[in-house]
This record gives sequence, structure tokens and C-alpha cells, in this order.
Amino acid sequence: MRGKAVNGSFLFLINRYLMTMELSPLQRTRQEEVDLTVRFREELLELCEVRFEGDTSIEKSRMMGHPGFKLAHNKKFFLFLNETGLILKLPPDRYEAALQREDMTPFNPTGGPNPMGSWMVWSRDEPNEYESEWEWVEDAQRFTAFQPSKQA
Repeated sequence: MRGKAVNGSFLFLINRYLMTMELSPLQRTRQEEVDLTVRFREELLELCEVRFEGDTSIEKSRMMGHPGFKLAHNKKFFLFLNETGLILKLPPDRYEAALQREDMTPFNPTGGPNPMGSWMVWSRDEPNEYESEWEWVEDAQRFTAFQPSKQA
């Protein structure tokens, strides 16, 4: 194998072998703790779909498995949903303002010391409570509009 490229079928066989190996009790516990179910609030998805209906500059897609919305011209997400609320990509000044609010927290999917960039979780009890301050979503959309396009 030295000096030669590994072909896909060889990697497939190794992966199949590794999947059949016996797991230790600790590994089994960790595997059982991992829940790959994507959770989000259906009523918030409906709210977003109504708000963005007919806007051809916005595309519905998935980010990290969750429903979300991105801009058509640069393919950048500005909003996606999880079980607690809306996750918004905010400009730095709005991010700082959001830190002062009780209904917003930095998005930190790994639970590590650093949150994910300027993404903020916005949690409200009722969908109509988001409507009254929809400018947060509009700020995320405007901020993302100036981000460079994804490279193909």
C-alpha cells in the first residue's frame, strides 16, 4: 500500500469491518446518548414560510439538518430553526445588543468555550412574539447579503 492511493472499495471494507466490531460498555452508552433526530418548532417554520412567501431572493434549505433560509445570490444562511427558536446570523453591533437580552443566547452547538461566530439563538414562547420584533431577522438577512458567495 505504500505510495499508492487508497481506492474507495478498500475504505468501504474497512468501514464495514469497524462497524461490526464489538463496542465496549462505555462506547455503547455514548452511542445510545447520541440522538440524531432533528428537532425544531413547526409553528416557527410556518411563520418564516409565510413571512418569506413570494420573496425570490430567499431559498428554503437545510443547515446542519435543520430547516433554514438562505439568500439566493450568495447561498449564505441567515436563519435556521431548532427546538428552542430561531438561530440568526447577526452583524457585530446587533450581536452585542443581543447579548444584553434575556431571550437571546450565543449559538454554541458543541458546548465548548467558543460560540459559533455571530450566530444567536432567539427563544420566545409564542410565534407572534417574534413578529413584533421581526427587524432582528431583517438585520440578519441584510448582514448576510454582504457576505461573499460560497465557492463552488
